[in-house]
Amino acid sequence: MTDAKTDYPARYYVQCDSNGYITHWFDTWEMGSLDGVPPAASMTAITEAQWNDPDVHAALGIGVKDGAIVAMTYTVPLATQAQAELAWVNQQASLASSMGETFTDAMRSYVKAVQAIASGTDTTSTTLPARPDPVMS
Repeated sequence: MTDAKTDYPARYYVQCDSNGYITHWFDTWEMGSLDGVPPAASMTAITEAQWNDPDVHAALGIGVKDGAIVAMTYTVPLATQAQAELAWVNQQASLASSMGETFTDAMRSYVKAVQAIASGTDTTSTTLPARPDPVMS
C-alpha cells in the first residue's frame, strides 16, 4: 500500500514531457488514489507557493529546466505544422474539384514542398513556404 506522505514527501509535483513542458500537476496528499501517479523520483517537486500561484499553476508555457519552474515557448515541430497544412491543402483540392478548377503551378510546387516536409524527405527547411496566391486557376 502506498503512503502518500512517505512516498511523496514534497506533496506537490509536476510531470513533464521530454522537452520539459509540464503535462500534469499532482497534489499527492489530497488524491483519493495514487494509482497511475508516477514515482516521486521521476517528477519534479514544487513548493506550495508555486502550486498556489496562478501565474505558475494555471499558466500555459510553463516548464521545468534544470529543476526550476520556468516560462517556456512551445514550438510546434515543422513536420507537424506541415501535416496540419496538408489538411488545408486537401480542403483547397476539394474546392477546386467541385468548382471545376485546378491548382496553379505555384500551388502544385507548394503542395510538393509541404509534402516533403511532412514526410521527412525535406530535412533542411526551417519554416513552411508561404502559401501561394492564387491557389486555383
